[in-house]
Amino acid sequence: MDHDREISKAEWAGSVSGDSKADRPPCPECGSAAVASMLYGLPNFDDEKLMARVKRKEVVLGGCCLSSCSPRWKCWACGHMWGRVDGTDGPSYDIHQLTRELFERVRNDPEAERATRGMNLIDAILTLNPEVREAFEERERENKRP
Repeated sequence: MDHDREISKAEWAGSVSGDSKADRPPCPECGSAAVASMLYGLPNFDDEKLMARVKRKEVVLGGCCLSSCSPRWKCWACGHMWGRVDGTDGPSYDIHQLTRELFERVRNDPEAERATRGMNLIDAILTLNPEVREAFEERERENKRP
């Protein structure tokens, strides 16, 4: 199963562009304006402008795991992450949080450990999270439509 579609260069550039404060939406959970855009991929740590934005909490380094369901925004006030980097509607999922939850569940639940034994990380996450599986499968269906 192909869980992710390839993110276009335009979409990736959109996920790292210099959003102005006016472009950042308020948090839908708590209403805070303390919102940062997510940056995926390997950042250039020598880029002084980028590192200044990270320090000012305008940008969050999201890691190298990017899918069409990766979150676009993070609220510093409540920690909520939402939106999709590809701009489509639907739920977003932080692969790092899902991984932490998977490891915790497998460590504490022998049935979950048995159910995911021998699976790769993504398949294990999707096996134990039906709502995440449905979101990824819906994205696959959308990507296959002409």
